[in-house]
Amino acid sequence: MCRRAAPRTVRRTSGCESCARKRTGCRDVGSRRQARVEQRLVDIVAVLKESILIPLAVKLSPFYSALPHLASELDRMGADGLVLFNRFYQPGIDPVTRAPVPQLRYSDASELLLRLYWIAILAGRVRPSLALSGGAHEPLDAVNAVMAGADVVQLVSALLKDGPGRLTAIRDGFTRWGDEHGFASVGEMRGCVSLSNCHHPEGFERAGYVNVLQSGRFPATPWAGH
Repeated sequence: MCRRAAPRTVRRTSGCESCARKRTGCRDVGSRRQARVEQRLVDIVAVLKESILIPLAVKLSPFYSALPHLASELDRMGADGLVLFNRFYQPGIDPVTRAPVPQLRYSDASELLLRLYWIAILAGRVRPSLALSGGAHEPLDAVNAVMAGADVVQLVSALLKDGPGRLTAIRDGFTRWGDEHGFASVGEMRGCVSLSNCHHPEGFERAGYVNVLQSGRFPATPWAGH
């Protein structure tokens, strides 16, 4: 009498487990590609520093995966300055012609916050000078940039819109504000609200984001409450 063979146990990979593996693999590939992009920039800076005698500033985009690490690597390679950030001009779309439409526009104040955030984080942690580029139009914008830790505030849109005289107005307004608030020098002001020196550093960290969501309020609108 033949005994029936015991049924084989076939282990099947669940859909969720399979998807998880695929996602992990995609993340690994993406991370390696991003690392190569960043390493290429670091290598270029290293070659340039060996080839030139003038100071070298590197203008960065805000889209690197680990900006503080990249800044440290550029520092190690001898970069003399970091400019935060480069602006990308994304095209619009013409729905009739179904074609991309170039969009050239001035910067505005909304672009300043991201730059202040990263300047404040990097200030005092890397050797290169830090330049803020994008979103500065008023004297108080320059004050905030220097308080965050910027060594330089770059202006383009403000001068294109209002002419070279705008530079004098911003400089005079900056100086006046510092005098009125008891700062003896620009050096005393620089970095006083950076992550390293701020009395409330959590404002630059995850806790600050959560606090904004919990306590922040949008401006009142006519339909609010209806």
